[in-house]
Amino acid sequence: MSRYLVTETPYIMAEFKHGDSVTVTVYDMQGNPVPVKEASATEIASTGVFQWSTTLLTNPIPTSGLTRYLFVMDNGSLKAVQSIEWGGYPDLILGLSQSNVYIDSCVYDEKYGGLASARLRIYDDAAHVGTTTGVIATYHISAVVSAPGQFSVWKQVKA
Repeated sequence: MSRYLVTETPYIMAEFKHGDSVTVTVYDMQGNPVPVKEASATEIASTGVFQWSTTLLTNPIPTSGLTRYLFVMDNGSLKAVQSIEWGGYPDLILGLSQSNVYIDSCVYDEKYGGLASARLRIYDDAAHVGTTTGVIATYHISAVVSAPGQFSVWKQVKA
């Protein structure tokens, strides 16, 4: 099993006989079929290795939570299976490393002027930053400001 960012679109790959007709069926982990735009896999050169792009999924991968799908490649007599996960910790790590982050709802300490609390949101794509689209996670941050430019406590809690 592989795990990807929600913005990544990996290929599913398996080896069959050169010239085979290979189809792909996708299921969620409850066994429900997932709609696809095209079910045919493509052979790479004449290698017998077939690929299918996850860009052919009809619905986009949700930007929050963890999504896991089972991919079944079938040539009529043999099957190859692969599962892929999107979301979860790769997206959070990327966001927490200061990519696609937006801080708003800021409240400042009246005495020293430092940031006392705010909302921090992590996004799946730079184009979504500051909107309600593509929010991966939301955190509430707070600090006890103890002097100008200083705090004694900093807390970041997932909402």
